[in-house]
Amino acid sequence: MCEDITTVESELLDNLVPPNTEEVAMTPHPYYNHCSGSVKRFIVTDILPIARQYAVVYHSHETAEESNEPYKHAYEAREHLNTCLSLTNSILLKTDESEWEQEFVEKDKLCLQMLRNFLRYQIGKINNEVEEPHEAEPMLLQCFESMKHLSTGDNLLTLYCCVCNELGVIWCQRGEQERSHEYLTCGKNAYEDYNRENAPIHINELFCPGAAEQGEEARRSAWERTYTHTLYYLAQVYGHLKQFDKAALYCRRTLVRQLPNILTINDAIEWSFNAATLSNYYSRHQRLAVARHCIACAQVVFHSFLTKINLQEMRENIREKIERTKADIARFWISLARTILLESSRVFQSKVASKTEPSEDIDHIQKMIAASEKMFEVAERVDSEDKFEGIDVSQLESRFIVVTSCYAQASEVFKFAQEQVTIAHGFFKMDGYVTDHIEVLQDSSTLYKLLSMFEPNFDMKCRMHKRRIDMLEGPSNSLNTQYYLMVCRQMWYEIADTYMEMAGLKSDNSKFHISQAHPKVKQKYNKLTLQSYKYYQIFHDSIKPEKNGVYDIELIRPLVLSKMGMSKAKSNLLVDERELYRYMNEALGEYKWIVKYLDQHPDAKKKCESQYDLVKELSALLPSQIDKFQKKLI
Repeated sequence: MCEDITTVESELLDNLVPPNTEEVAMTPHPYYNHCSGSVKRFIVTDILPIARQYAVVYHSHETAEESNEPYKHAYEAREHLNTCLSLTNSILLKTDESEWEQEFVEKDKLCLQMLRNFLRYQIGKINNEVEEPHEAEPMLLQCFESMKHLSTGDNLLTLYCCVCNELGVIWCQRGEQERSHEYLTCGKNAYEDYNRENAPIHINELFCPGAAEQGEEARRSAWERTYTHTLYYLAQVYGHLKQFDKAALYCRRTLVRQLPNILTINDAIEWSFNAATLSNYYSRHQRLAVARHCIACAQVVFHSFLTKINLQEMRENIREKIERTKADIARFWISLARTILLESSRVFQSKVASKTEPSEDIDHIQKMIAASEKMFEVAERVDSEDKFEGIDVSQLESRFIVVTSCYAQASEVFKFAQEQVTIAHGFFKMDGYVTDHIEVLQDSSTLYKLLSMFEPNFDMKCRMHKRRIDMLEGPSNSLNTQYYLMVCRQMWYEIADTYMEMAGLKSDNSKFHISQAHPKVKQKYNKLTLQSYKYYQIFHDSIKPEKNGVYDIELIRPLVLSKMGMSKAKSNLLVDERELYRYMNEALGEYKWIVKYLDQHPDAKKKCESQYDLVKELSALLPSQIDKFQKKLI
C-alpha cells in the first residue's frame, strides 16, 4: 500500500452536524440522561455552545482550500476544544463538593471522564494533523490509559479504537513499528471481541449538537470504518517490519472492506492504486494470475468511475490525479508483463537447450523445466479467497495470459504491454517527468529483449535489439548528466550490453567461425563490438574515484562489470594478431587491477564475489595465451 503511513481518520462533520446548526436543539445526548441536573446544565450551558462553534470551524478546516495558513481553522478548532477541556477538568474537581447531588456523583464522574477522553482524543488528533506529534502523544496516551480496561461490550469502544489508531500512526511515523503494532493490535482486538448487536456510539455524538440524530446506521458506519482504518495501518506497519505476507493479507482485507464504500473519484483513485500495488506482492511470489486479477480489478473500478464524471468540470488537480492514476495502472501492467515474459522465457530457453545441449547436461535441464512448470501451476491458480467479488474482469484477463509457451503467446502479452507503455508515456512525458519517462522507456526495452528470446528468426531478433538501441541512444546522449547521471548510466550500460548481444548473434548465425566469415559480416561484427566498447567506456569514465583513490562501494560492482565488458569487447574484435596481442595485454591489465583492488578492499570484494572469481581465473589463463601470440609474432 502507501509507503508512508498517514492518518485517514477524518470524520467530516457535515455528516454529523445538520447544515444549519443554529436550528439544532441545545439538548444533551441521551447518554447524559442518568447524570445529575448539575451535569446536564453544564453540558447545555457551557459545553454545547462551544461545541457548535467547534463544529463549524472544524468543518471549515476539513473543506478549506490550500492557503498560506493551512492550519488556521485547525488551530481555532483546537482552541475551542481546549476551552471545553479546561471547563470539564474544573467541573470534575467539584464533583466531591457538597452542592453536588451525592447520589449522582459516580455517574457524573463517569460521564465527565468520557467527555474528557473525547476532548483529549480530538485535541491529540488535531495536534497530529498540524504536525505536532510531540503534543499529540500525551493527550492520546492519557485517553488510552483511561479506556484500556473497557469491557468488550462498552458503548465507547469506537472512541477507544480511534485512539489506538492515532497512537499507531504517531509511532509508525517515528519509525517505532513494534510500538505502533502494539497500539493497533489493541484496537483490532477491541473490534473483534465486541459482543453487542448494536454498534458503539459515534465518538462525536457526545459532543456535537445534533450528531445523536444520525442513528444506528451512522454509528455502524463509523465503527466499521474505524476498523478498516486499523487494518489499513496494520498493513503498512507489517510492510515496514518486512512481514510481507501479513502486510499483503491486511492490505487485501482493507481493500475488500473498502470496496462497497467507494463513493467518489478520490475513493476510486486510492482504492485502484492500492489494489494494483498489491499485485507486486503476488508477482514476487509467482502468483501471476492473482497479480493480474488485482490490476484488472483496479482498472475496472477506476474506469467505472470515469464514466460517471465529466472531466472538464473537475478541478485541475483532480484531473491530473486521474491522468496519473491511468498511467500508474499502466505501469503495473508493464511490470507484470515483464515478470511473465521473464519466467516464461526461462522455461522456453530450457526446452530449446534440452534439444541442443550435450547429453550430460540434459538431466540438469530437465530438472529446471520440471521446477519451472511446477511454478507455472502456482502462477495460474486463483483461489476464491483471492478474488474481489462483484467485479467483472473476465474480458480484461482474457487478453493477458500469465504463462506463455511460444512466440505467438509471448507476442500477445508484449502487444498488450506496449499499449500500456503508450498510456504511461501519455502522462509521464520527458518535459516534467524525465525519470519516470526513462523508466517506462527502459521497461519497453526490456519487453523487446524478453520477446526476442522466443523469436526463432535471426533477422527479427536483431531488429528487436536495434529497436532497443534506437529508443535509448537519443535520451542517453541528450540528457544533462549533471542532473540525470544515474539514469544515463543505466542507459549506457544497457546499450553496451545490447550491442554486445547483437555481435554475439552475428557470430552465432555465421555458417563458419566468425573469423572465417564473409568480409561484410566481419565488418558488421566489428562495428557492433566497437559500439559496445564505446558505451562501456562512457559508463566506465563516468565513475570517478574519491581523492584517496577509493571508489564508492555502491558503484564498485558496476565499475568492475564495465571493465570486464570493455576487455571482452576488445578481445573479441576481428583484427590482426599484433593488434589483438595488444588488446589482450590491456585486458590482462584490467583484470589484474580488479583483483588487486578487491583484495585491498574486502567490503568491495563482497559486492562482486562472482565477478572476482571469474576475473581471477581469467588473470591466470590469459598469460599463457599471450605467450603463444608473442611466439607467433617473433
